[in-house]
Amino acid sequence: MFVVSILAVIVVGPFHSHPVARIGSSLGPIRPTTALGIVLILKAFASGCSAVTGVEAIANGVPAFEPPESDNAARTLTILACLLGTLFLGVALLGRSIGAVPTDQANVIAQIGQATAPNSPLFFIVQISSAAILLLAANTSFNGFPRLAAVMARDDYFPHQFSHRGLKLAYSNGIIVIGVLAIALVILFGGRTHALIPLFAVGVFICFTLSQSGMVIHWLRHRERGWRAKLAINAAGAVATGAVAIIVASTKFLEGAWIVLLLVPLLSLSFWAIHRHYRLVREELESVPKFHPLGKLRVIVPIRDLNAATAAALEYALSITTANRITAVHVRVDADDQRDATLPDRWKRWAPNVELRVISSPYRELIAPVIEVIDGCHREGDHMVTVVLPDVVPHAWYQALLHNQSELAFKVALLRHPGVVVTSVPFLLRE
Repeated sequence: MFVVSILAVIVVGPFHSHPVARIGSSLGPIRPTTALGIVLILKAFASGCSAVTGVEAIANGVPAFEPPESDNAARTLTILACLLGTLFLGVALLGRSIGAVPTDQANVIAQIGQATAPNSPLFFIVQISSAAILLLAANTSFNGFPRLAAVMARDDYFPHQFSHRGLKLAYSNGIIVIGVLAIALVILFGGRTHALIPLFAVGVFICFTLSQSGMVIHWLRHRERGWRAKLAINAAGAVATGAVAIIVASTKFLEGAWIVLLLVPLLSLSFWAIHRHYRLVREELESVPKFHPLGKLRVIVPIRDLNAATAAALEYALSITTANRITAVHVRVDADDQRDATLPDRWKRWAPNVELRVISSPYRELIAPVIEVIDGCHREGDHMVTVVLPDVVPHAWYQALLHNQSELAFKVALLRHPGVVVTSVPFLLRE
């Protein structure tokens, strides 16, 4: 609807349009110097090139096309280029002929529609379709970035979480991240969308320059059929887009372009670091060591008191090893607690075959004494120690706020402790 209505306006415009009222200026005539003219030409060139941004969405989404992906993407990109050139030049020439000047009350397209088909169905179709296409355009990044992030993740240059598809078969993590970043940018720039254009334009044209330069290197290396003509096209594209990137970055440097110039190198270094990490992890995981049985299992059960949760944890421990390989550990942090004082007797009557160690902790440290017991087991020859944690699970999720998170603290502390396996035995509360 947008394409057809704009094309209709461009076709009928030269025959039915009339000039719009011009806004007077109190500044007087401007006499540009030669240097000023060059600057204006360069800025106009860069601003005009900003109209071609958006084609990167097709380039980023090549893997989503049907086979042959590159051919189908190239055809789509050609159609887009033809439509873009026709609409852009038509609107620019028609707007210039009627003297359209963008204002807070009406943009150029609205003024063209009013001058060409005032108060006609075509005018309202142009306005409605323009609003609809802007609404769809706002979602382009939410489609393009998650897909690009997934491609980079599969190549190990981005966290692998971004290659995961959610229940709706969309890259949910990428959508969430770009949504948060979009909210942050709107807040930081006070909702002024024109202030965000330098950030977008500089990044896009750096991307264009790199991709065109990469194709130049490709033709020089492979020298396929017709490579000279293709080399010339990509070289011209690299020079043109590189010039635009330099112009926009220099003229808009203080308006926010410096952010992109700072972020691009930092992000590139981050991508290489991520790739290096995944490469090292893969190399380490692929080196399978010689199989060595671990022997008898040593189990440590940290307990707070003798209760139902402790009983469930001990029953699980007895199911994976014998009683003489299990050690229950109670850390006493309050010397005046009468239940702590009676715990050894109660434990002896309840589980006489399972060792109970009561360790005093004058500084109320719970985890360090348990780690000392684990280190002692390692010194005695137990290469692998399993820590079984009684985990009380409340009936409702919000009730978890009323309980200590000591089990989570144990897991975090023992996560990087070598030779330790941590497992939780949940005890579900009914109320």
